[in-house]
Amino acid sequence: MNPRQARGAGSPLLVRIAGAIVALALAGGASLAAQATDFDAATEIAPGIYRLSGIDENLPQNELQPLRRMLRRAEVVGLGEAIHTTRGFSRAKFRLFKYLVEREGFRVFGFESPWIDAERVAFHVETCEGRAEDAIRGLFGVWQNESVLELIQWMCDHNRAHPDDPVAFYGFDHQQAWNDAPALKRLLVFFGIPAESSRVADLDQCEGATSFTAAGYFTGRGAPTPEKHARCMDALSRNWRFLTRRAPRLVRAGEISAEDVAWAKIHLVGLRAFQEQMFYRRSDPPRSFEARDAGMAYIAQEIRALRFPRTKTALWAHNAHLATGGKYLPETLDMGYFLREDLGDRYEAIGLVALESEIDWPGVGCGPAKVARNGSLEDFLSGFNEPYLLVDLDFRGAVEPPFDSAAPWEVDGWRLVPREEYRALLYLDRAEKMIPVGRRPCV
Repeated sequence: MNPRQARGAGSPLLVRIAGAIVALALAGGASLAAQATDFDAATEIAPGIYRLSGIDENLPQNELQPLRRMLRRAEVVGLGEAIHTTRGFSRAKFRLFKYLVEREGFRVFGFESPWIDAERVAFHVETCEGRAEDAIRGLFGVWQNESVLELIQWMCDHNRAHPDDPVAFYGFDHQQAWNDAPALKRLLVFFGIPAESSRVADLDQCEGATSFTAAGYFTGRGAPTPEKHARCMDALSRNWRFLTRRAPRLVRAGEISAEDVAWAKIHLVGLRAFQEQMFYRRSDPPRSFEARDAGMAYIAQEIRALRFPRTKTALWAHNAHLATGGKYLPETLDMGYFLREDLGDRYEAIGLVALESEIDWPGVGCGPAKVARNGSLEDFLSGFNEPYLLVDLDFRGAVEPPFDSAAPWEVDGWRLVPREEYRALLYLDRAEKMIPVGRRPCV
């Protein structure tokens, strides 16, 4: 079933995606001999460390062939980045996704952007209607850049050339309370709950439900008051009980659809995640971060189950969201941890790191932003004097890699065990700043 055929398909309620996804065979149909030839094209400069000729998506794909072994069971793959607004990381992820599509059978790309706004991109990718420059406005500004624009255009071109085997796009971020609250209220009223009841009316007490804008989050808006927080959370809890207890009986009676209930849950989980994220933002930052990541993990899985069941999917986000060990940030469980809990080794993450990173990020900085410290894993990898490397963090062979990926390292400025957080790393000597779309580059 391709993504276009699957769009709108329902899924059983409250069934973990891990139990619903059937492992897919490796794509490409290549013979074992051909696969071996492809693998030989990858230049291994040390055990588990491979030289890459660059990050342009049009470079030979054979040198990425070691990923076939690393991702052999993966159905969902996270593609991270150490910092936003770099051209280097965006271009590298374009190359990785193109490889995953053309060699490994992936057909869906999920993005760390509010999912309702991201429908603009999804529609363009599916139909090729309108301009990609307009569609990209559906993403966070940190990804409105030339490389992502070219990715969107490539996905559209792919679908023109393969109408019976298209690729698809969706967002999974929940930071859109101003959209989720009205949508949830409409569905609850449709399900028979009176609009004037407290369980519907009190949703207006949730942060962002009525007057909040996307800019409010990034300009340091204060936390919700304890009273409003309590009323919001009580309404959300009561409505969740309705959706998980009474609504299934209404579905069985044919009064409402399972798909509508699933979408109501997505809106509710997103609204709850944003409420907790904002309420604990200053008083308990780890809890705030974890609330966001738990929400994104749920939304990423549920939208995939509804629209693209059993379809191999890549996810675009920051390294901190996609790491799997739950130890990337102290005392915090991240999105990748929740995905790994549900999917096991059918979820893998590829972290993208650089010795030096540049940004074009209004309000944050312009030009050089991060330089890895002496003794870090990035500093170690720079010693190979190669501008681009693919690193297998779970290499198993006659000789162990020249570094111990099961030991703590400083990676991306954090102390962590690389093998616990990622299946692989893509290393760049320098990740140059992005070329923005719709505004002038910073100077």
